[in-house]
Amino acid sequence: MNKLLIATNNPGKVQELHELLQGMDIQLITPAQINLDLDVIEDGLTYAENAMKKAIAFSDEVQQEDIGLCESVQRGLQSALYDRGRYSVKRENGVHHFHMLLGEFLERV
Repeated sequence: MNKLLIATNNPGKVQELHELLQGMDIQLITPAQINLDLDVIEDGLTYAENAMKKAIAFSDEVQQEDIGLCESVQRGLQSALYDRGRYSVKRENGVHHFHMLLGEFLERV
């Protein structure tokens, strides 16, 4: 089952969305269910403006989490205990392709 985070804790809106998605393989997740407390002031002139404000606030929160994860990974890569080894041509074909192009370029110089 796919999970969908919705930007509302309003029970009426949750029920309405649940009815709209009935029969689909989607589980609605509210911010309260994942302990996400964003107090977005809904002062837009339209429903769409308020929805956009919420979407941006939620996106900013997720982006901050991603930044934290990336910083932790970078610190781990700098560790003397981490040995990244060789890359996999099958799984990292972009890196492999770049290395091939770089090698060809260096052979010409």
